[in-house]
Amino acid sequence: MKKVDVLKEKLDLYEKHLHQPKVLGLTKEQLEKEIQILKTQIEKSKRGKGNRQKGSNYENTIAKKLSSFFNILLKRTPQSGGFAKESNSDIKGDLVCLDKDVVFNLHVECKNQKSISIKKWLEQAERDCPEGKIAIVIFHLPQLIEGGKIVQKANDYVVLSLSDFLLIVDKQKVVCRER
Repeated sequence: MKKVDVLKEKLDLYEKHLHQPKVLGLTKEQLEKEIQILKTQIEKSKRGKGNRQKGSNYENTIAKKLSSFFNILLKRTPQSGGFAKESNSDIKGDLVCLDKDVVFNLHVECKNQKSISIKKWLEQAERDCPEGKIAIVIFHLPQLIEGGKIVQKANDYVVLSLSDFLLIVDKQKVVCRER
């Protein structure tokens, strides 16, 4: 049984006994306070599920884009990277390459959040990054509308250290000599 279901059952029980709080060994004030706490916990649980789904959808979107670009099979890591923390697995980051004959050298963290915390995201990516891989953070900025006009189109961005960027950038595409 899910945690939210347990909370709902407990809330139903407490609300049934609102006029008989002594049956539960509580005062009326204590029972009202417990009911309020349960309602808050249930609401937070609903919000958390939506955020997890939003993050999961974004990771799947980025996996498809990178798979198409690199012509490899990337998938979302089970439990969105939490898999590695629980099992001490070699699978780390938000995306994993499923091609057996491919070494994917990027450690990807995907972020689709309202507030931007680049420093915190980079610290996480670099801390979790296996040796020999390049830690990157891919994040989404949503469309911004002010006064009925689009002032910022939705877009995705990549953040990585300068030294890692210089390792992977194609110099020929950045510097073109005129002849």
